[in-house]
Amino acid sequence: MLKKILIFFLVFTLVMVSKPSTASAIPTGVGVIGDSATQPYQCINRGGPTAYTWTEILEVVRGVNFGGMPCQPYNNAWSGETVRLNMTSQTDNILDDFNNGNIGRVISMIGSNDVYVVGSTPDISALLATYESNIQRMINAGILPENILIVDISQDNWNEPTRTYVNQYNAGLLDIATEKGTAFASWTGYHSGLACRSLDNGQSYNFGGQMIAYTWGNEYHNIRVADGHLGTMANGVLANAIAVNFLGIPPLTDAELLSIVNGTVIPGNPPPACANQPTATAGPSPTATLTRTPTATGLFSPTPSRTPTATFTFTPTSSSGTFNVGETTVLGNAYSGLGNQLVAQQVTLSQTATIQSLSYYVSTAGGQMRLGIYSNVASGPGSLRAQTAAFTPVTGWNTQAVVTPTQLTAGTYWLAFLPQNNTLAGRVNPAGAGRYYSYTFGALPATYSTSPTNSAFTFSFYATFSTGAVASNTPSTTPLPTNSPTSTPTLTNTPIVPTSTSSLTATITNTPLPTNSPTHTATPTNTPVAPTATNTRTPTTVPTNTFTPTASRTPTRTATPSSNTITIGETSVLSMGYSGMGNRLVAQQVTLSQNATIQSLSYYVSTASGQLRLGIYNNSGNAPGTLMAQTAAFTSVAGWNTQVVTTPVTLPPGTYWLVFLPQNNTLAGRLGLSGAGRHYSYTFGAMPSTYSTSYTSDTFHFSFYATLSLP
Repeated sequence: MLKKILIFFLVFTLVMVSKPSTASAIPTGVGVIGDSATQPYQCINRGGPTAYTWTEILEVVRGVNFGGMPCQPYNNAWSGETVRLNMTSQTDNILDDFNNGNIGRVISMIGSNDVYVVGSTPDISALLATYESNIQRMINAGILPENILIVDISQDNWNEPTRTYVNQYNAGLLDIATEKGTAFASWTGYHSGLACRSLDNGQSYNFGGQMIAYTWGNEYHNIRVADGHLGTMANGVLANAIAVNFLGIPPLTDAELLSIVNGTVIPGNPPPACANQPTATAGPSPTATLTRTPTATGLFSPTPSRTPTATFTFTPTSSSGTFNVGETTVLGNAYSGLGNQLVAQQVTLSQTATIQSLSYYVSTAGGQMRLGIYSNVASGPGSLRAQTAAFTPVTGWNTQAVVTPTQLTAGTYWLAFLPQNNTLAGRVNPAGAGRYYSYTFGALPATYSTSPTNSAFTFSFYATFSTGAVASNTPSTTPLPTNSPTSTPTLTNTPIVPTSTSSLTATITNTPLPTNSPTHTATPTNTPVAPTATNTRTPTTVPTNTFTPTASRTPTRTATPSSNTITIGETSVLSMGYSGMGNRLVAQQVTLSQNATIQSLSYYVSTASGQLRLGIYNNSGNAPGTLMAQTAAFTSVAGWNTQVVTTPVTLPPGTYWLVFLPQNNTLAGRLGLSGAGRHYSYTFGAMPSTYSTSYTSDTFHFSFYATLSLP
């Protein structure tokens, strides 16, 4: 079981925040099941006195009764908790509070630590079985299904196989909500609600005129606090996305969010129009029934089955000598808000053929549109192969001939569409490989961006090919035959998540989240102390961080030692960037299984700057102890940096700590948020003979390994 992050604790005094005049508190308490994404920050001083998680924001601003600040007794969430080990005990607490008349509703958001563990293969079926049994326990105890909200886990840009595990798990949660009749909410609303605030491709976000940067730090202008969890402003978006409709309260405004961090609205810098239109789940209704069709509140929604399909390939024959590739049915979820976004979905062409036209289904017409098809490069759209002229769409299927019919060989391709404004709406399902990025309406670019946002979606959109020679351009304004699409009512533009209470609507935002390889800057403090308040419920496991890093296109590099050497540590290039660790002595735990002699240490650098020194310490009291070997100081280069130790030392089997010391904050590398870590402030130079006993404990491991020779 991974360890709980107790990082950057400071002695604090709880600042009472004046509560804006809003709707009155709901009459019954709300119980919570969760992990560190939901654990009250003020209870453990995560992020300092102005950092709040989404439950705290709802209690401070809307008076939602989670049991009272700072530790919210009805909130059972704790860092590192898992479905496998902790959901049952958290449910026990929920039932106690319900039977004692303390709570009437329950929000469950747990599972990140089961699915996101680097290098593991989660048993999704077993996790879902445990989850389902605990939801059933609540129902059996008398909690109405419509008063239970199931929230999935964040759909970040993970590499495979993690992406598949996340999709399987989230799809399973949707199935459970469907079968039990509970409410359901997705993190898609958070992703889209945050993305629409950015005008610089996710580098910063506008909240009431205040610009919140995609950086880490304990000051509210950072999107995440110093240990990587969501900051107050981002948690406000999350609260709007998953909880406000379920709780029957008004969405949080930018002014209210800024007020609790002592910030003010800047009238001269208004946020994008979508900023005050948060996505939220539907509220409970005891008489409604749940529909099984999922909402697509963004470009990140999970598939509606427990085994998602990564790529959609649909090739029905529409007429002699022609066939279609893509999605020819009118899908069940509406979307809008994709103006000036170049959106692509993956398809497969099974034989050499000539593209003739592209067809896109429009439920609400608005502005102009352009369609195209791209080749495949490195599992993403590559070069433009054909496109249509710009056209004014109409409601229904819009079939447009390509400007130049082009013969394409069998393989993977990407159908792309570019709407002119946010009014245009179509139909989508949250399954299949998708990419998108911001692009001003006009002719499609010759090559697709190499840094799009990855997501799972398929639109009602297909291409028609002919099997003969390249034909001349013959424009058509009559929609081609489809697979008898079922008419689906046009949904409203107010986004909701499928629950037992509502019809389905989806709104996809018009600005993507950060690109695939953001560099996160950690700014740790130097004086950790124990938290001044603790939850009255003792967790049954040792917790860890649930922050979910984004994926990268950087390929994995595996060391290949010679037959008489072994490696210990992380030999792959991990997916998450970091910087800001200058003059900190950072250690990660490793295990040596046999006698061997340390020869060299290897550290992966993504951005080179200044000097670096590497070392290895023995273990003392589950922390680094005595220095066993170190390298000389060296100037880092981008890529793997392998340095011999100054004195090779024979080490017995046991626990050790690989340690690195950067000279400045600019140097960046790669890390994963699992494993035992320690760090403290130390001026660059020779490593100390013994590691400090006043360190900060954390959960991480870097792309960093040691090579040892065997006897």
